[in-house]
Amino acid sequence: LHPALAAAAVATLGAAGDRATGPSAILAAVDEAMALAARLHAVENGADPARRALIAFGGGGPLHAASIAEAIGIGTVLVPPDAGVGSAVGFLWADLAFEVTHSALHVLGGDISGLACLEALMEAEARAIVAPSADGEAIAISWRAAMRYVGQGHEVQFAVPGPTAAPEMLRRAFEAEYRRLFGRTLDRIGVEVVSWTCRAGLPAADMAR
Repeated sequence: LHPALAAAAVATLGAAGDRATGPSAILAAVDEAMALAARLHAVENGADPARRALIAFGGGGPLHAASIAEAIGIGTVLVPPDAGVGSAVGFLWADLAFEVTHSALHVLGGDISGLACLEALMEAEARAIVAPSADGEAIAISWRAAMRYVGQGHEVQFAVPGPTAAPEMLRRAFEAEYRRLFGRTLDRIGVEVVSWTCRAGLPAADMAR
C-alpha cells in the first residue's frame, strides 16, 4: 500500500458533487450494498424488515448498523456486548462437533440398497474426527437432508432421522418444511434427496466455570 496514492484515490470519490465524499463515500457504498442484500433476502423469504430488529456484530457491524437499518426501514438496532469479537466468543461457547456432507442424488421410493452403507460410512467418518476429544463422553449423532421436488434447481435443508428413514416420513418432513417456507406443496411431483449431512458432536463447554 502506498499511503499517498491511496489518499489521492480516496479524495477523488464524490468529487463530482455527490453528497458523500472521500471515506464517507466508501462507507455509503458499503452500507447500500449490505442494505440491498438485506432487502433481497427479505423478499425471497416473504419477510417484512420493518417488523424486525437489526443486530450489529462483527468488527465493523456497529459502524454500519444505523445506516443500514434506516435504508431498509428497521426502527430497532441492537448492539450486543463484545460485538467486535462475537465470532471468537461464539467459537468458545460452541460445542465441539464435526459435520460430513455427501452428495447422493436419491429419489424417494427408489432403490435404497446403498443408503445403509452410506449412513454407516458417514457416521464413522464424523465420529473419527470427534472421538479423540470426547474423553469418554457420549458422541451425539444427528442428520440433515437437502431435498427438493424432482426437477427443481434449489433445495431445502432440515433435520431427519437418517438416510434409512422411511421414504414416507422423509416426504412428510420435506413437505412440512417446504410449506413453512413457501406456503404450498406440489403433491403430484416426486421428491429427491440431493445430499445428506451427518453431525457428530459433544455438549458445549460450561463457560461459567
